[in-house]
Amino acid sequence: MENLPVKGATIDEALAKCGFGKYNILLTLHAGFTLFNTVLEAIGISYVLPIVECNFKLSSFQSGLLSAVSFIGIISSSHLMGFLSDTMGRRKIMAPCLLMGFAVTIVSSFAPTFEILFLLRFVNGFLLSSSSATIYAYLGEFHSNAIRNRVIMAGGILCSTFSILFPLIAWVVINQEWSFYIPILNIVYKPWRLFILVCGLPGFFSALCLLKFPESPKFTLSVGEEAYTLKSLRTIYAWNTGNDPAQYEIKSLILDEDERKDCAGSSYSKLKIFRSMWNQTAPLFSKEHRRKTFFVCILQFSIYLLSQGVFLWFPYILNIVENYRNEHPGEQKKICDIIQHQYNNLPKSNESLFESEDSGPCKELLESGTYVHNISLEFITAVFFMLMGLIVSKLGRIPTFFLTLTLCGICQAVCIYIDEPMIAIYLFVVALIVGVATNIIQAITVDIFPTQLRGMAVCICLMMGRLGCVTGANLFAALIETHCEVAFLIPAGLIIAAGLLSFLIPKPKFQLKPTSSDET
Repeated sequence: MENLPVKGATIDEALAKCGFGKYNILLTLHAGFTLFNTVLEAIGISYVLPIVECNFKLSSFQSGLLSAVSFIGIISSSHLMGFLSDTMGRRKIMAPCLLMGFAVTIVSSFAPTFEILFLLRFVNGFLLSSSSATIYAYLGEFHSNAIRNRVIMAGGILCSTFSILFPLIAWVVINQEWSFYIPILNIVYKPWRLFILVCGLPGFFSALCLLKFPESPKFTLSVGEEAYTLKSLRTIYAWNTGNDPAQYEIKSLILDEDERKDCAGSSYSKLKIFRSMWNQTAPLFSKEHRRKTFFVCILQFSIYLLSQGVFLWFPYILNIVENYRNEHPGEQKKICDIIQHQYNNLPKSNESLFESEDSGPCKELLESGTYVHNISLEFITAVFFMLMGLIVSKLGRIPTFFLTLTLCGICQAVCIYIDEPMIAIYLFVVALIVGVATNIIQAITVDIFPTQLRGMAVCICLMMGRLGCVTGANLFAALIETHCEVAFLIPAGLIIAAGLLSFLIPKPKFQLKPTSSDET
């Protein structure tokens, strides 16, 4: 690593001198859009699962696997992507992986069989991991400590706001009646296939935007590229202030003690990648960091189990409830009783609640109420994200986190005992907005780990979250037909327990107080 000047400004001081303006806003918008791409690619399959299941004659077990396969791919590559982002750079990993992921999405929309679709969605998830975790570190490292948490939260709010479009996009694309035959593949191309392709478009545009943004200044400084870092800082300063880049007053940079110590212990051996990965990972489980790693992983696992694992079945459950309400208008019944009613009325030979060989041709359209309630979920989530920022500023991160998880856990447990289906559904909706707490965990993770471990820490933390999603999706698939109440109560208990555990998260060693200019 190049020798840095003995005297100069720290990267945090240098970022503060850049101000906050147009550049930061565009970068935050891009981060929100990139996170939105993760939502579309990983969860979009849940909207077409009832149709795909019928078209491919899938069992509940196969449906559970397909709903979670993108997350399995993300889990399998999270460690590798964390290592690469910490050694090669955030931007250098995200841009090519997003482009390759879009190419895989295009191909998967033409998949002729379940096995091929499953494999391609796995590959897509493998590539998706590069941006789903790294974008938090990338965004945070363009901002000083004083405003970093709020900017990361803003990225989450933007993602949630964009996500309001998710069910609208699904409604417009899926609920069409056109189709055409492709002889060479022996498939009928239908709207659900086009929807899979559309879900990949944000990733393509996000990759193009990354070509205009520089590498993270904190990362480039930590690997000794001081000249590149100063050039990036001057660009940010010029965009934010409208001044000439030459007027930027910082002329040299230094690493603070925390980052310098961590850089000294890091290995960037290109010859033995596995040893390098171990050198990058092992510090997270050292005496200094293992407690932090343990708690953020456990909390992320619990949140994702409900907010994404159980959510993957949300359109399914909505579709069942809407069908039942249309067939039995005005009748009051609990959610689990409705599901059990549907299950009991299927032929005994059926393997799945949503597949019946004797029920006639597949339904290619979802009930309109399914989309309406999903739009409500996304809208309520966006509102909660906005309120979260205000609540955090008043109560602090940990109390806000605890209250959010406790409220959502209680709603998840109570919804199965309400005999008015629509009230139960909206309690379920409130439970699923627990995902807003993810951004608090990401902000804490970025805050408590130093730069050279931050990308790996975020990736491992999110890897545990994705594992929670896979666990939740398959647990729900295994229990929903025969032990419906248990399927709802297990996530509820985990979420409430996670809220209590949050008080044990260690505080960051270095936390700067915001100045008046930073607050502005």
